[in-house]
Amino acid sequence: MNLILDTHTLIWILEGNHKITHEIRTAIEDTQNHIFISQASIWELTIKISIGKLILPIPLTDLFFYIERSGWAILPIQNSDFLKLQNLPFHHTDPFDRIIISQCLNHDFNLITQDKTFESYGLTIL
Repeated sequence: MNLILDTHTLIWILEGNHKITHEIRTAIEDTQNHIFISQASIWELTIKISIGKLILPIPLTDLFFYIERSGWAILPIQNSDFLKLQNLPFHHTDPFDRIIISQCLNHDFNLITQDKTFESYGLTIL
């Protein structure tokens, strides 16, 4: 199964946050699953760090090594994701979440998130 980690899920993993459920941890650790981080999440993290709204437990430069060591991949934003985005209903207004939703729909990925608004797009979320 292909899974995209929502930005807050990635942050919680990096922090070792207790909000990561056993179900989520099991899905992430299952070697049959392919874990992706959207470029939109990297963009969001970078902006939040640069304006002082976020401090990660590791430097941003180390995040890329962490993703690689974990066996995950960064999912690039493709032109087809923007085309999907232009017709996406506005159940969710956050621009970073909207592109992640577009990527999930466009590539038939499931999403690991605690944000229930994503369900209104018919996504399978964990």
